[in-house]
Amino acid sequence: MDTKNLVVGQKILMKSGDQFKEATVTEITEKCIEAKPLLFGENERPWMIRFQTNGKQFTLDPRLRHQINCTEYLGNLGVYEWIPAFGGWWREDPRPLCTEFGPWELVEGLGAQCTCRNPNLRDSNP
Repeated sequence: MDTKNLVVGQKILMKSGDQFKEATVTEITEKCIEAKPLLFGENERPWMIRFQTNGKQFTLDPRLRHQINCTEYLGNLGVYEWIPAFGGWWREDPRPLCTEFGPWELVEGLGAQCTCRNPNLRDSNP
């Protein structure tokens, strides 16, 4: 996906294998593209991902996790969850949130079939 033309507020798709989620671009910096899914499962805590500028979710070799400073290596990249007790977004662990098909990536077009179209899902605004 050509991420150079993305704008804040734009609706996009996130893809992991054959799984899709509609999302909104919430921030764009020189270091990351932040996107938040539009809908979540009934018992799912809201989350968002700060993608690399190429539109791909970071991947970190699990064997390196204890050998490098993850915060320094990843900067602000990663998955953040809404934690009401903390009153904001929190990245507890820099491992990627993904499906069994691998990390998420940003893809073009909203014409694809989205797995997020489920009557049991709720709006993403915490």
